[in-house]
Amino acid sequence: MSEEPKKVDVLFYLKEFSSLARDILITLLIAICFFQPSYIKSFLKESGLSKFGGWGFTVEVAEEKEIIAKAQEKVTAQVVASTSTNSDEAPVEASNKPVDPNFKEAILKAERVAPQILPSAGWVFLGRVDKNKTQWQDGGSPTTTAAWPIKPDDVVTVKDDVYIRAVTNDQWHSKAPVTTVSKIGDKLKVVELDYSSAKAGGFFVWAKVVLQTY
Repeated sequence: MSEEPKKVDVLFYLKEFSSLARDILITLLIAICFFQPSYIKSFLKESGLSKFGGWGFTVEVAEEKEIIAKAQEKVTAQVVASTSTNSDEAPVEASNKPVDPNFKEAILKAERVAPQILPSAGWVFLGRVDKNKTQWQDGGSPTTTAAWPIKPDDVVTVKDDVYIRAVTNDQWHSKAPVTTVSKIGDKLKVVELDYSSAKAGGFFVWAKVVLQTY
């Protein structure tokens, strides 16, 4: 008796079984996405993925925006409250105030899960220069390794975690909402510089920057 028909039958049943298993798996995944979306989102967060695509559907981790927004609101309130103002001087930037660890953790998580929701530009505090703008007044920039002078298109390296502020119409950058954290080692490309007088002498220096990804 020939063995060829048996081989053909085995291959046929294997193909049928594989096709059935695939259909069952697809059905289960679709059912989970529709009836247990929280499970999928939790899986995506733990795996570090921002999207899961296939068979015509995509699941996104939308909660990250809400988490970051709440953290930003809290941090902005804390930082603005820590500054002091008077009628003729910009708020004193609390540059030596440590970055809130919970906010930094939220940003780090967002970078893994949904980096597209984080801003790539904003205003950062660089330090204080003398009244002639010829040198750093306090021995250097407290937030970067940059030597003075700094000019547009320069790339500076962050030496201490520092808040990045939103671009607003407010008179002082230090009162603008905190949008993200630039971490030690990050590269920032300077787009524009802005100065405000300091009561202790000289000028506070702010830079509008773009985070470098290379």
